[in-house]
Amino acid sequence: MRSLVTKSSFIVSLLCSYVINASDNNDFVDLLEPISSISGAFTQTIFDSEGHELERSQGIFKIARPDKMLWEIKTPLEQKIISNGEFLWLYDPDLEQVIIESTELSFNKSPIALFTGDLSLISQRYEIKSKSTESHSDFLLTPLDTSSMFLEIRVYFIEGSPRGISLLDRFNHKTTITFDKVELNPAMADSSFNFIPQPNLDIINNVQ
Repeated sequence: MRSLVTKSSFIVSLLCSYVINASDNNDFVDLLEPISSISGAFTQTIFDSEGHELERSQGIFKIARPDKMLWEIKTPLEQKIISNGEFLWLYDPDLEQVIIESTELSFNKSPIALFTGDLSLISQRYEIKSKSTESHSDFLLTPLDTSSMFLEIRVYFIEGSPRGISLLDRFNHKTTITFDKVELNPAMADSSFNFIPQPNLDIINNVQ
């Protein structure tokens, strides 16, 4: 009898845990679902495992579903990452080089897919826990794929608007990306997400 009670309690605890996580997942998706496009400015800071700042960069971004992105670093060195949903270009003006990748392969396990990809896949890829208040929403995402380069991802919202992402990788390096001047669902031309290489660029095509 005791064993039956113990097993029943264990099953109930599993069910309760599932309900809580399902609710957190739904809350997270509910915040992302109305966002078909987003633009703004960003500050990205990388810290080592002891919390010392390694690198800081600033720039602007445009993101649209499905799988379209312009991520333009302005300082300290100019770089661009552009995706039109099929191809992804990594452009480095200093090196006069552009690397071409498949968007699907590049975005598949990337946190950026939260804002560009299929929302129905989120629950298949992450365990989600919410630490939200009345005006702030804070979600902790733990990748279910043990080969993921990230141990955890945090996504922050203020009054329904995304304001930042924090990433912890397997080397215990932390990357924080804060968003500023955020605009939700602005109209975006397809030309924003295309890249035409200049004749003098060294092109590394990993799609062919």
